[in-house]
Amino acid sequence: MEYCPVIVEIKNEVLRKDMHNSKFILQVWNKKGEKVYERFLKNDDAGYYHIVDLLNQNKTLRIKDSIDIHRDDAITQETKIDSKKQKRCYVVFNKKCLFLANAKDLYVLNCEPYFNQDFIIEQGLVEVSKDEYEKILTGRPLWGLMYKFKRALRSLREDGKEFEMKEYEVVVAIETIDGQLDINAIILNSNYDTAEFNDASQILKRESYSVRKYKKYYEGVLTSDKFSFVQQGVVVKKKSKRNDPIVKFCYMFDEYNTFYGVTMRKSGEFDIYWNMILIDSSSEKVDDISVSTDCLYFKMKQNKFIEHKKDSIKGLRVNSSSTYFDLAQDENDSFKFELIFFQNIKNQVNLYNSYALIRTDLYIAHDKYISLYNVQEKEWVKHFKFENREIYKMVKRGPDYPDQRDKELLLILKNGEIIFDLIWTIRQEEKKPMNKAKPTQGSLSVHKQQHFITIESQKSSNKLDQRVIKVSNNFGSSKFQVMVLKVNNLIEVKALIDEQSIDITDKIETLDLNHQISILTISQNEDLYLIVQKRSMVFIYHVIQDNDYETYQEISGQYNNDVEEEDKIKFVKVAVLDIKEVNDNLVLHSCFARDLAEQIVLIDDCNFYFVSVKENTYDILPLQNCTGISVVDENYLYALCHSSPLRSSGFRLYDIKTLLEKKISSDVFLLNAQIGSLSMIDLNNTYSRLTFQQSLQTMMIIPALHRNTISFMGMKKRSDYIATRHKDGNFYALDRDNIIFSWSSISGKLEEINKIRAIHKLGNYKIYNGQGDDQTYHREWYDKVLLIEMTDDEIALSRGHSRRPSKNEIENQDDLNQNDLDRSTMIFGNTQTLTTNIPNIPRDYLSATGHLEFSHPVYEGVSQKLFFEKNLCFMLEIMEKPHCYLYSKRELKQTIDGKTVTSSEWSLFKKLDRFPYDLEQGSYFLRTLTQSFQYQLELDLKDRIFKVTDVRKQIIRCKIPKYFMDIDESPPHEIMKRFMWIDDNTIRIVSRDGIEVILDLLQIELKEKRGCKGKEIPLQKAYNFIPMFSVEDTPGLQDNYFYNQKSLKLSQVQQRLIRKYQEYKSIYYLKEYYLQDEPVDRYLNQTVYKTVKPPEILNSLYKVDYQQDNCKGLYVADFSFSFLHWRIIERLDEGTLTLQELDIETIKQLCYIILPGGYTLLHKLANNDLIIQQIFKLAQPNDEKPNLIDIHLPFIPNFNKMSPMHICKNRADIRNINIMLQYLTGYGIDHHSRAISDLLPYIIDKQIPSFIEYLSSRFQQTEVLKSLKKGCLDEGHNGIFQKNIWFNHISFKEKITAKENDERVEQPITVHFIDMPYLYHLNEGLTDEFYDELARTDLLDIFEQQSIQKMIEFNYPIVQKWTIIKLFIPFMTFQAMLFFYLNVVFGTTSKLDYPCQIILGLFACYFLRNEIIQISNEGFMYLSSVWNYLDIITPVIILTLLTINGFNIDISRNSQRIFQAIGVFFMWFKFLYFFRIFKSFGYLTRLIILVVYDMRHFMVVLFITLVAFSDSFLTLSNGNEENDQFVHGFYDSIIYTYRIILGDFNVEKFGSVGTQLVYGLFILCTMFNTIVMLNLLIAIISETFETVKENSENASLQEMASMIGENGYLIPQKLKENYARNNGYLMIISSVEEQALQNSDEILHRLDKLKKQMENSSENFNNKYKDLSIFQQRQEILLHQLNQTQQAILKRLDYMPLDEDMHHNLNRQQQLPRDLFSGMSSNSNANDGLKRFMTSAMKLNKTGGNQKSFGSVLKAPQDQQKLGLINSIPATPNTRSRASVYLPSRDKSTLQ
Repeated sequence: MEYCPVIVEIKNEVLRKDMHNSKFILQVWNKKGEKVYERFLKNDDAGYYHIVDLLNQNKTLRIKDSIDIHRDDAITQETKIDSKKQKRCYVVFNKKCLFLANAKDLYVLNCEPYFNQDFIIEQGLVEVSKDEYEKILTGRPLWGLMYKFKRALRSLREDGKEFEMKEYEVVVAIETIDGQLDINAIILNSNYDTAEFNDASQILKRESYSVRKYKKYYEGVLTSDKFSFVQQGVVVKKKSKRNDPIVKFCYMFDEYNTFYGVTMRKSGEFDIYWNMILIDSSSEKVDDISVSTDCLYFKMKQNKFIEHKKDSIKGLRVNSSSTYFDLAQDENDSFKFELIFFQNIKNQVNLYNSYALIRTDLYIAHDKYISLYNVQEKEWVKHFKFENREIYKMVKRGPDYPDQRDKELLLILKNGEIIFDLIWTIRQEEKKPMNKAKPTQGSLSVHKQQHFITIESQKSSNKLDQRVIKVSNNFGSSKFQVMVLKVNNLIEVKALIDEQSIDITDKIETLDLNHQISILTISQNEDLYLIVQKRSMVFIYHVIQDNDYETYQEISGQYNNDVEEEDKIKFVKVAVLDIKEVNDNLVLHSCFARDLAEQIVLIDDCNFYFVSVKENTYDILPLQNCTGISVVDENYLYALCHSSPLRSSGFRLYDIKTLLEKKISSDVFLLNAQIGSLSMIDLNNTYSRLTFQQSLQTMMIIPALHRNTISFMGMKKRSDYIATRHKDGNFYALDRDNIIFSWSSISGKLEEINKIRAIHKLGNYKIYNGQGDDQTYHREWYDKVLLIEMTDDEIALSRGHSRRPSKNEIENQDDLNQNDLDRSTMIFGNTQTLTTNIPNIPRDYLSATGHLEFSHPVYEGVSQKLFFEKNLCFMLEIMEKPHCYLYSKRELKQTIDGKTVTSSEWSLFKKLDRFPYDLEQGSYFLRTLTQSFQYQLELDLKDRIFKVTDVRKQIIRCKIPKYFMDIDESPPHEIMKRFMWIDDNTIRIVSRDGIEVILDLLQIELKEKRGCKGKEIPLQKAYNFIPMFSVEDTPGLQDNYFYNQKSLKLSQVQQRLIRKYQEYKSIYYLKEYYLQDEPVDRYLNQTVYKTVKPPEILNSLYKVDYQQDNCKGLYVADFSFSFLHWRIIERLDEGTLTLQELDIETIKQLCYIILPGGYTLLHKLANNDLIIQQIFKLAQPNDEKPNLIDIHLPFIPNFNKMSPMHICKNRADIRNINIMLQYLTGYGIDHHSRAISDLLPYIIDKQIPSFIEYLSSRFQQTEVLKSLKKGCLDEGHNGIFQKNIWFNHISFKEKITAKENDERVEQPITVHFIDMPYLYHLNEGLTDEFYDELARTDLLDIFEQQSIQKMIEFNYPIVQKWTIIKLFIPFMTFQAMLFFYLNVVFGTTSKLDYPCQIILGLFACYFLRNEIIQISNEGFMYLSSVWNYLDIITPVIILTLLTINGFNIDISRNSQRIFQAIGVFFMWFKFLYFFRIFKSFGYLTRLIILVVYDMRHFMVVLFITLVAFSDSFLTLSNGNEENDQFVHGFYDSIIYTYRIILGDFNVEKFGSVGTQLVYGLFILCTMFNTIVMLNLLIAIISETFETVKENSENASLQEMASMIGENGYLIPQKLKENYARNNGYLMIISSVEEQALQNSDEILHRLDKLKKQMENSSENFNNKYKDLSIFQQRQEILLHQLNQTQQAILKRLDYMPLDEDMHHNLNRQQQLPRDLFSGMSSNSNANDGLKRFMTSAMKLNKTGGNQKSFGSVLKAPQDQQKLGLINSIPATPNTRSRASVYLPSRDKSTLQ
C-alpha cells in the first residue's frame, strides 16, 4: 500500500507525560519506511474521523462521528458468536466522500463542503449532525469496505511536470443468505459518466446478483437512489441449505492489485476468494483465520482427544501457482498466529531506528528519544530526549567489555549533530543537579523509578548543519564511520575517526542523489575496506590511515612530510564492478569476508555476491532474501531473511565456510521473525548475545546458538567477585559489596540477587595470589577461597605490625617456630564459597562469615602457596626449595569483656624436607599430596619407582607398581600430568595411549604383604579407554589431563565438545569409583563409595569454564551441546533437513553432541537407517578399510544404559543394527564393546549378516601389545591369557622371553585383546545367554572366528572339569549301581535290596536337584533342549520305582519291568550326552541330532506309505478265512508291512482272496519303500553327514558352547568369581608362522566356499537360461498368433464398405500394423506395441459410421475363435507382464 496509517499506544507513563499526556499517537508511513504524518491523540480526539491531506502540508480535517458507528445494536443475530468479533466498523474515504459501515448499515457523508483550505488551517474540526449521514444500505451483514485500485491517470503539476495519479473505488462485501460474499463496487450516480469507464455502461446497468436472485430477500435493503452497486464477481448459489453464517472475513491486495480473501463460517469451515470470486470451499475446520501481504493463514482446529498438541498453522502463499487450500503448507513451530497482523505493516512502519545492548542495558533509539531497558531487572530504567532533534542512527563503536565504560556508542542525529561518546554524555547529564537519577552502572544499577532526562545540544560536539542522507553499515571494527550529507542539493561524504570528522568527498566516487547509494565498511585485523555502491556500480577501496600512512608512502614511493591531518587517510581503489543484478530497488546493505584481500561477499535484499577482489569478478547466490546480518566469528553469521516460495521468513544461521567454498546456501532456520524495515542484528561480545527485532512489539535477546558456551548476563569483570560456586544447575558469585548473584547455568540468566550480612567488609579483601599470575586460587578445583586483606606496608607499620620478611631473610632461615607465627603481618580469611540453599533462605538470615581467620607472614618476591586440608585441620605452605611446612590448627580461647572468644592460630607440625618439588613442576595445585595431607607420592630414584609415604609418620605405605608409572618410558613430570588423587586410598592414572584406571592402594598394600602367594589380587577398580586421546583434534590433551588443560576459545566448539565426550565416557565407566561420599573417618582411611546418578553425570557435562583469558576473563557455562546443533538434529529426525545440506564441519560437531539424558546423534537418528548409513559413510569413507576413520563417532550409552543399537533392538530394526555393526568393525578397543555387549546374544539369534565380519575385527591391540613382537610359550599352552587392559607388561615380557638354558625358542608373535568384555567370564549373568545362543544358532561360520574359538577354549576346560566331576563320574557310578541292582538284586531276597534302593534314591535325588537348579536358572528355555528331557526322565522314573517298592504299592511285576526298561533305556542313551564332553565325539553326537532333524519330512512320507500298504494288506487279509488270514488287526498289519520293508517276509501265506493283488502290493511295497525310500533316506543321511563332516570343527565348538551354557552352574560360585578377572579381556598370543598358516588354510577354505557358490550360481544361471528359451518360444507363438490376427482383420476389412473418410483413415494408418508387429520382436516393446495396435483398431471403429464396426465383429465368440484370440497362452513369471492378451467382456466393444 502507498501509505500505512497506524495508531501507536504509549504504555510508558514517563514518555506519556512528555508526549502531551497522550495515550495514543496517529502515524502515517510511506513505502520507503518514512514517517510522513504524526499526531498525538488526546481525549478530545475520541469520536472523530481524521482526514489528512498528505499532499497538502498534512492538513487534517476532523469530523465527528454523530451516528455512533460502533454501537452494539449493530450486531446481527445470525453471527452472534463472539462479541469481540461482532463489533465491526469500516471507514473508507474516496472522492471527498466518507463511507462508514458496521455489521449491518452502510452510510456515506459528502465532505466536499468542508474542504475549504482556510477553514482547515484555522480549525480543522467539523461538527456533523446525524442527519447529514445518508444510509444507503441496511438489514444485511456487511463484512468490509475496501479501497480498490481502478486505474492510473496522468496529470500536470503546477510546475508543468507530469505525474501519475491513481484512481480508486470503494467496494463493499455483503453476506448472502447461503454464507457467501457478494462484493460490489459503490458508484455515485450523480457523478457517473460512462465515457469515464471505457463504455462499460452495460455492465453498470445490470442488477447485482443479490438483487436479481434474491428480490424478496433484498426488499427494503437499498435505501438510496444516489448510488449503484456493481457486482465484482459472479456468485453461484450453494447447494447446501444449512444455516452456516460467516463469523470472520480477512482480505488483502497484492502488489498487482489482485484481491485475495478468506471467510470463516460458524461451523469452522472456510471459503477462499480470488479476484473477488469464490474459488475454493474446504470442509476442514479452523479456529481462526488471518492474512498478511503475501499469505493466507489458517489456524486448524485440533482434535479434542489429543492433549498438549501445539496449534497447527497452515499458510497459503498468494504468489504460488494457484490459490487452493490443498497447496497450503504447515508453518514451523516458532510461528505465532498473533503476530500475523504485524506482517502487513512491517515493511513500512519503523518505530525504532537502532538499538544496542551494552552490558545489560538495551539502548533503543526512537524518534527523538533513547530509552534504556535493563535486561537483568526486566524494566525500563531511563529515557533521554534530544530536544527538537530526531535521531538518525546509533552505532556501536567497538567490542564492549565490563571494564569499558565510555566511548561505546556513537550517536548521529538527522540534523548532522554527532555525539561521539553517548554514554559519557548521558552520565554527565545525570550528574547535573536538575537530574537526580543515579549514574548508569550497567548490570548492577538498582532503579527504584524511571527517570526522564532532556539532553540539550552540545557546542563541544561536532555539529554539522546538514541533513544526513546515509550512514555506513559497519562490519568488523566500528571506529571508522562514513556518513553522507545533503548540503544545498550537493553531496558531501565525511569520515568519522577518533572524534574527528574528515571530508572525503573528493577521495571516493562522486555520488548522485538521483540514484540509490550504499556505503559499507568492513575491517579485518588491521585492514579496512570501504565499499561504495552507485546504482549498479560497486567501488571497493582499501583505506590506509594514521599509522599505516608511512607504510603507504614506502609502497607508493611518494614522500611528503607536510601532510595535513585529513591527508593521512588514503583510499586505494582495488576493485570496480558492474553488478547488473543490483538496481535502484536492490541496495547493498551488508558484507563479510574471511580474507579481505581475496574475496568479499556483498549482500542486498535478494542475493549474495561473491566478489573476487584480485580478479575483479563476482558470482551470485540468488534468492536468499537477506535483510541484515551479524558475523559472530569466522565460522558463522546470523541473518534476518524475508520469506520466499520455498521457505518462511525468520532468523537464520549461515555457515561461512560452505558459503565461500561451495557458494551454496547452508542456512539453518532458528526462529520465526517478522522481518520489517529495521533488519538489524546487534552483537554484544561481552555476553555473546544477539539482539534483533522479532516483531514491532517484541525484541529478542538470545545467546550465540552455535556455541556450546553461555555467558552469564550482567556479570561484572572477574576481579569484582571474590567467591564462586557451580552447584545444582546454578552458578553463584559473591562480590565485594556482600551481594550474592545467582545465574542459571543453562540459560545464563540472572535469577536472584541477595544482599547478605557479613562480619567483614569484603571490599577490603582480594583473592590471594601466590606469585604473579598464579591461577591456583582462581580455579574450580580450589574448594575454598583464600582472601587477603588489601593493606599496604605503611598501613601495616602504622598498626604496629612487623614488616614483611625479605627474600634474603627467608634464605637465611632454616625453619619457622611458634614465635614467628605470633609476629604475623597479614590477615587471611578462608571463606566458604557458597551454599546450595542460599537462594531459598530469606535475606535477613543470609550471612558470610569466614571459616577461619588467622595471621601469617607474607614474603615479598617469593613464590608462596598456601593449601588447606578439607576439614581445616592442617595448612601446607610451599615456598622455594627446601621451604615446605605443614602446620596444624590450634584453638585459642580468650576472655574479652567477660566474653569467651575463640581464635585460631597455626603451629608448625612438621617441615617437609622430602617434599617432591620436581614432581610439582608447573602445576597450580597439589599433585602429590592427598586432600587430607596424610599421604604423599614420592619418586625413589634408586629403585626408579614411585611410592606412597605417610607424611605425618614419615613411613612408606606402599609402592606403585612400576608398569603404571614407569619413568623409563616417560619423564616423571610428564607422568604426574596424568596422575590424580581421588582420596587417601584411591588414585587415578592415565597411560600414554589414553588408558585410564583407578587403583586401590589398599589392594596394593595387601599384595605387598602376601607377595606372590595366594590368589591374584585385583588392583584396578575400573578402567576406561579415553577416546581421541592422541589425535589432532585434541592438542595438548596428553599433558595435564586432569587439571590445567589447554584453555580453549569460545569459538573452538568442536574441541570443547570432544572434551565433553571424553569426560562423559570416563565418568560413565568409572562412575562407581570416581565420585565418593564424605569419608567416615579420613584418618582411618574408610571411604564409602557411591554410584553416579544421572544428575551427577549431567553436572559433569554442564560445567563452568574458569580458564578464560588465564583465569582473568568472565566465567562461562560450558555445555556438551549447542542449541543450534540440537535444533539441527531435530530437523534431521523430522525429515525437514538432509545431511547433504550440511557442511562437514557442522556434521563433525553434530557427532560429538551429547544432549540431556546422554543422547547422541546416533541415539536421536536411530530410527532413520538412511541417515545413519550416510553418517557412517562420511565417518568411514573407505569401505575396504573401515579402520580409516575421518570422523570419530561416539557410541556410548545414555543415562538409561541404552546405546543407539538398543533403540534399534526395541524397534526390531535389524537393518540399522546391521549397518552399525558393519561400520563399528573399524573402531578400536573399548570404543563401543561394553555398550553393546548385552546385545550380542540378540545379534546371534537374529543372524545379523555383518556380525561375522564384526567378530573378525575384535582382535585389537594397544600400544603395549604392539611392542610385544617376540616371545615363546610353554609347551602345550594354548596362548590364551586373561589380563586387564593395563597389565604388567614388564613381567609379562619377561615371562615370554627365553632365558639362558631355556629349551623354548623365541619366535615372532602377535598379541591381541579380544574386545568382547564381560562375555568371557562365567560369573557374568550375560554369559549363559550368550553361550545358549551359540548353541542354538544355525550360522556355523561364527565358530570359524578366532574370537569365538578362543572364548570357548578359555572357558571349556573348567566347565569340562566340573561336568566330569559333578555329572559324569556320578552318572557312571549311578549306571553301574542300577545295572547291578536290576540284573542281580531285583527280584531276589538278597539283603542288598534296600541298601541298593537307598543308594539309587540318593543318586536320583542328586541328579534331580541339578535339574531343578537348571530350571530355576533357565526358566521355560529349559524345555527347548532334548537333553534336558533325558536328564529329568531318568531320575523321575527311578524315584517312582523306589517309591513303589518302598511303600509296597500294589503294581504288577510286568509293569515294574516296563518302567525299569524305560529308565534303563534313557540311562544308556544318556551316554550320548556325555560323549559331547569330549571334542572327538562332539560332532558325532551333533550328527545324530541333525540326521534325526533332517529326517522329519521323510519320516512323514514313509509313515503315510506304510499306513497305505498296511491298510491294503489288512483289507485283503480280512476277506480270508480266519486260519488263512496273514495279518490280524491294524497294528499287526503295520508290523507286517514294516517287516516287508526290512526284508522279513513269507510269500507263501498270502491267503486265497485277491492273491494276485497281494503279490502286486508286495512287489510295489518292496520296490517303493525298500528300494526308493530307504535309498532316499541314505541320501539324506549322507548329505547331512557331509555337511557335518565339513563343519566338524565348528560342530564340536558348538557342542562345547552348548556344554558351557548348560553346565556353567556346576562350577562352585567362589571359583567362578575368582578364576578370571572381572574387568579384563582375553589376551591371545599367536605365532606369526602359525597365524600365516592358519590364514592360508582359511583362504583355501574360503576359496572352496567361493567355488561352491560359483557352481550354484552357474546352475541357477543355466536354469534361468532354460526359462528364457521357453519364454522366447512362447513369444514366437504369440507373434505368430498376432500375425494371424492381423491377416484376419485385414481380410474382414476387405469385405467392409468404406466411405471416403474410412478410406482416408485406412490409408493414413495402413503402415501401422506392419510397423507395430515388426517392433514387437523386442520384449520391452511387446506390450506397448499391442496397445498401439489396439488404439489403431479403435480409430478404425470410430470412423465406421453406421456400417458394421470392427468392435462388433469381435463380439461374436465364433468370430473370435477364427481370429485366434481364444488360444490359451501359458502365463509364466517371465511372460505375464510382457505379452498377455486378455479377452474383452461382452458388454464392451474394445479390447482391454
